Amino acid sequence: MTIEFQLDRTAVEPVYRQITEQLKHYIREHELPPHTPLPPINQLTEAAGASMRTVDLALNQLIREGVCYRRPKKGTFVSAPETAPVRRKQLCGLYVADSAMERFTRDNFDISMYRSMTAAARSGRMDIILLSGDLEENIGFDAGRGDLAFAGIILLETDGLERVGAMALKYPEIRWVCANYRYEGFDDTPDNVVGIFNDDFGGAYRIADYYFARGCRNPAVISLELADSNYRRRIDGFRAAARDHGVILSESRVVAATPEDAVNQFDYGASRAERLLALPTPPDLLLCCNDSLALGATRYLEHANCSDRVRVTGYDNRDFNRPLNFSTVAVDFNAIGSRAFALALDPKPAVKFYTVSPELIIRGIQDDSGN
Repeated sequence: MTIEFQLDRTAVEPVYRQITEQLKHYIREHELPPHTPLPPINQLTEAAGASMRTVDLALNQLIREGVCYRRPKKGTFVSAPETAPVRRKQLCGLYVADSAMERFTRDNFDISMYRSMTAAARSGRMDIILLSGDLEENIGFDAGRGDLAFAGIILLETDGLERVGAMALKYPEIRWVCANYRYEGFDDTPDNVVGIFNDDFGGAYRIADYYFARGCRNPAVISLELADSNYRRRIDGFRAAARDHGVILSESRVVAATPEDAVNQFDYGASRAERLLALPTPPDLLLCCNDSLALGATRYLEHANCSDRVRVTGYDNRDFNRPLNFSTVAVDFNAIGSRAFALALDPKPAVKFYTVSPELIIRGIQDDSGN
């Protein structure tokens, strides 16, 4: 079987789409019977003068359209008319990296997002399935089935964007949605990668602004060094509010540890609060990048009998099943989850990413005006 391709590399239509259409035309014109094998991918690559990845994209498209099917380690074959799907069941995948799967089962943030996604999926009569492990293996398995098709993949947490970008290029018909966790380099990902994030900078700015406007002048920050950029954006928000109020927030007053060095975040928050309060000019405001750190800092202040002199803020609005006396920034994880599902089904989002505005929850000792 010899196939000659006529490709126009100046055309708007992608090369892999041209190869797909010409392969379909060849199958119809030569009336290839069902189960006829197509030439091996290396032969098609040579005939088309294209990369193996481009030809693989074309073959996967034939499989998605039900024109062909694939047998592992055997090749790609022409589908039988009676087995070619008339309608393909659309799915939405929710991917969680293996490194985050244990936390996913118990973290109330991720659970909130997952519940809102599944509720949106039910209302839209679409299945949402949980994926983990090797992302390409997951997607490739379902891409090889004629009865299923992923409309979108929601990436709740990944091990980095490099792999996601490669997968987005390989499967351009799938919408890839980064939800909540924003990684450096996101803006440079392919066009079919979009995002829905909390406004981490804005929420941090607002809560710091609230306390600077009420007289706090010696802030300090307790944070963690994470793979995503969420906490760095929160610190940037604290810094911006300090600048706007003429408040100095020096590097020495911003402390952060890796998760490995702060396995127990409550204890880390308490120990950092103790260290910061020992400075020659102790802080009157501890800006913590999450609620676990804030709870630890608050416990230390209560132990040291100085809760009345230092304000504490957290972030996220975690449910600890106990009364809290520090202020926080409440992230709307339900909105992030439901909007992530909507984005996964949107073929042409208007922008690269959307943000959800958080709300302030003010607790604890307030100023004399009661504000």
